[in-house]
Amino acid sequence: MPYVTNVTPFQALGIEHRFYNGHPYDCLFVKATFRICHDGQLRPLVRQPPFVLNDLHEGDEDTSALQYASEIIPFKPGTDVIVTGNAGSPGGEPRAQWLAQLQVGPLNKIVKLTGPRYWRHKRLDRWELTGIEPCGAVRLSYALAYGGASDQQTDEQDACWDNPFGLGFQGRNKIDKSRPYAAPRIVSADAGDPKWGGRMRTVGLSPVDGRQMDRLQFAGTYDEKWQREVSPDIPLDMRMEYWNVVPPDQVAKPYLAGGETVRTAGLFSTPDGRQAFVLPRYQVRAVPIRGETKHEGSAMELDTVLIDLDKRHVVLRWATLYSQTEGYDEYELIALPDKAAQDAGASGNNKS
Repeated sequence: MPYVTNVTPFQALGIEHRFYNGHPYDCLFVKATFRICHDGQLRPLVRQPPFVLNDLHEGDEDTSALQYASEIIPFKPGTDVIVTGNAGSPGGEPRAQWLAQLQVGPLNKIVKLTGPRYWRHKRLDRWELTGIEPCGAVRLSYALAYGGASDQQTDEQDACWDNPFGLGFQGRNKIDKSRPYAAPRIVSADAGDPKWGGRMRTVGLSPVDGRQMDRLQFAGTYDEKWQREVSPDIPLDMRMEYWNVVPPDQVAKPYLAGGETVRTAGLFSTPDGRQAFVLPRYQVRAVPIRGETKHEGSAMELDTVLIDLDKRHVVLRWATLYSQTEGYDEYELIALPDKAAQDAGASGNNKS
């Protein structure tokens, strides 16, 4: 575990992680949590929450959707933009459905959120979709997106690997015609009504579990050769994108820098459903130390932006890494606010 001196007003942490061929790196992180105030400004919390060390699931770790991803993932090759919590309808009024939009930097994503609806079995062995029950909020979770898995999987085709935790996919389950089956409530913006037994595109805004295809496609090969020649190190064909915990359309490349305006619609229960704010801009640096000598520091990348709708928080993470072959004894982590950048961003936001 690398020794870290925290010279920031936020949380700081260092871990050791072995990359390809077991090469050890010191991975360094700074985490900052801000409150979204009613004037749209972000202000840092007086008491900064600690790092979340492990993935948190909604229920059983093996069968439920990822609720919150670990904040000590070693490296991300782009900025994750994550939304968690309950998305509120415009004005908080019950609605059958509405569009939710997330826009920041190069990213612009829209999904459709709906109230509950169900398939019920009818005569002539057909399934009928009920009308939508209006609601004022939808929990952002892949448990409410299209997907699912058989209760007892018999082979790899018995699950929707885009999202094994969702609704609508039955696999080889024995269907109980006496009970209703919930339909997906988080769907693509242009999706029509879901069809019984039909396929849909899985979409969401919340974190993606490592067993979902958006991440699994980058995981690499875990076979007998890996077990024999590489384990416990990561596979040589693993891609770093595996550590991005959102779909590719929520990863900003190149990294966000801070100072960008985040625009949302259909996520916060404001009168018109819109909420905008400017990401704080900080100069965050790691200064490596060997013996009594401080070496030239390097900028840390803003690799995570998380919007917590329930708490009205924005969580930022900056990260960097150093090979242990460089022989550094400790690191100072520094975060200085870039006032000029924030003032410029705020001015631009007021004109929009």
